[in-house]
Amino acid sequence: FDASKYVKGILDCTYLGEYADYMETTNATEEEAAAAYEGGLEAEAYYLASYLGFVDYYDSDAMDSDLRSEMIEFYRAAYQNSRYEVGEAVKSDSGFTVEVTIEPIDLFSAAIDELNSYITELEESLNAGVFAEMTEEEFYYEYASGMMAICEAHDDDPPHLEPVTLAILVTQDEDGLY
Repeated sequence: FDASKYVKGILDCTYLGEYADYMETTNATEEEAAAAYEGGLEAEAYYLASYLGFVDYYDSDAMDSDLRSEMIEFYRAAYQNSRYEVGEAVKSDSGFTVEVTIEPIDLFSAAIDELNSYITELEESLNAGVFAEMTEEEFYYEYASGMMAICEAHDDDPPHLEPVTLAILVTQDEDGLY
């Protein structure tokens, strides 16, 4: 068992949509690997939608399908900028320790001023009655679309934070799965 390859495979699948190491170390099919990748992107989209107030995170069915697709594509593009390095695995009594150095993507710092200005302008327009004829759903779609347009303008080359090194413990469960 190559614990380093296993960790790298999970990271490559999760962030880059590259499945080879993931499939080899987990015995997953390409369809299962693709489902894991897409599921991760969808989870991030729901988290962002909840954070920005588009939907209740626990009511993901309420999110507009076009907006859901747009947010998933936002993360797909942004994650292509992922930077990480997986070190050699060190075996211990409890499993393997693998050091991973990551440069976290700072997706929103470059856009924060624009996002705040957009929210201020939107609140002013709302208070002035500009959206009076819209349904609540239409207004939230307008709000979400504007927020996403600002975010998407910054996802081609998002800034990265200083590298962080993490020690990942890889262990087997009672069924022998890592």
